[in-house]
Amino acid sequence: MLPIDYILLEQQGNITTIAPPESVLTKSAVDLTNPNEARLFLETYGEIIKAQDLNAAATFFANWIRGLTMAQQYMVSLCSRQVDLSIENLTVHLLMRNGYANISFQLNDATEYIPDAGQHERFRNLTLERFYGTTVTPLMESMANAGSAPLGQLWGQLPLTLWSFTQKMHSMVTDETDQLRIDEDYLYIRNEMSPEVFKRKRNPFEMKFKEIDNPYNSSEPYWIRPACCQAYRIGGCTYCYVCPKLTREQRDVKKAEIEAAAVASR
Repeated sequence: MLPIDYILLEQQGNITTIAPPESVLTKSAVDLTNPNEARLFLETYGEIIKAQDLNAAATFFANWIRGLTMAQQYMVSLCSRQVDLSIENLTVHLLMRNGYANISFQLNDATEYIPDAGQHERFRNLTLERFYGTTVTPLMESMANAGSAPLGQLWGQLPLTLWSFTQKMHSMVTDETDQLRIDEDYLYIRNEMSPEVFKRKRNPFEMKFKEIDNPYNSSEPYWIRPACCQAYRIGGCTYCYVCPKLTREQRDVKKAEIEAAAVASR
C-alpha cells in the first residue's frame, strides 16, 4: 500500500489542504446543498464561464466532482492511510487560474487515519457507500435542482472518467494483489453498489462504454461520453468529439478537423 500522494490529489482531483489564493468565491460543501446557496454559486460560476443557463453551469460543476470520485477510489484501493472526504470536511472554491474558471475542493481537516488492514472489503464497502450516499449524491441533487438540469445528465459525467482513472492506477503499482484490488474495488461500485445509495432507480455506474476512433492517438482507445457535458452551451465552445449527441457523420467531420489541425501544427 502507498502513502497518500497529495500532489496527485491536487493534479487529478483539484483537492487541496489549503485555500487556493486565486479563489473568487468560497462555500462549504454543506452550504451548497442549500437550494438558494447552490443557485447563487451556479449563477456566479455560469457568468464566469458564459453559460447559456444554469443547466450548463450545473453540468460543468458535476464534471469537477469527478476529481473527488477519483481521489476516493485511489485512497481506498492503494493507500495505507485515508483522509476524510465527507461533505462536512470539504470547502468548495471557485477560482480563476490561467484565465479559466476552476473548482477546487479543500480539506478542512487533513488528518490521516489508518483503516483496518485485515478488513479491506468491509472498509471499502462502508467507505464508498458513505462517500457516494452522503457526499456525492447530495451535491448532485442540489446542483441539478438549482440548475433545473436532468439529474441523470449530471451523474453521466462521472462513470467514464472513474473507469479510465482506475486503468491508470494499475501503472502506480506492480504487485498482482494491488492490481486485483483495483479491479475488485471498481467492480464493487459498478456491479454491486445498490442504486439506493445514489437515490436512483439504477446504479449510474452500471454501463458499458462505446469505443470510437481516437483522432489524437490512434494507438490509444477512446470512448463516447455517457452524457453530454453541455460544452456547446458554454461561451466559445462547441460540441466535443466524444459527445453522445453527435451523429456518426458529424463525428466523422469532427475527426477530420482534428486530424487536419494536428497536421497543420507540425
